[in-house]
Amino acid sequence: MNKAIQNNAFFLVPLVLSLLFFLRKGIQYAMMNRYLPLCILVVLLLLLLLGIQRSERAFFRLSKIWAILLIFWSIARLFISIVSQVTNTFDEYHLNHQFGLYGVGLSMGMLVIGVMIFRNAKKTEKAKSIIN
Repeated sequence: MNKAIQNNAFFLVPLVLSLLFFLRKGIQYAMMNRYLPLCILVVLLLLLLLGIQRSERAFFRLSKIWAILLIFWSIARLFISIVSQVTNTFDEYHLNHQFGLYGVGLSMGMLVIGVMIFRNAKKTEKAKSIIN
C-alpha cells in the first residue's frame, strides 16, 4: 500500500470501518443461509486489493464507487425510516428496530462514513497526481 493511503487516516479508517461493518452483516446473513451480501463484499474486497496492487487510480475509483453506494444505501434507509415513522407501517420488532431510532443512527453514521471516504479518496487521488 502506498504512503499516501497509509498516511491518510481520514480515508483509510472510514473505509476499513465500513468494510468491517458489512463483513459482520455478511456473516450474519450467511448464518441464515443468505450468502449474497457476503459474496458481494468478497468481490468488492478482491477488487480493492487488485486495485491497490495494480493501479492506485483504480483503487481510488473503486473507493469512490463504494462511497457512493454507501451514501445511496444510507439515504434509502433514512427515507424508509421517515416513511415508517409517518405511516406506522412496521409492526414487527425486527423492522421497527431496523428503521427506528437505531436504524436512523446507523444510517446517519454510514452516510458520514460514505462522505468521508468519497471526499478523502478524491483529495488523496488529487494529491498523488500532483506529486507524480
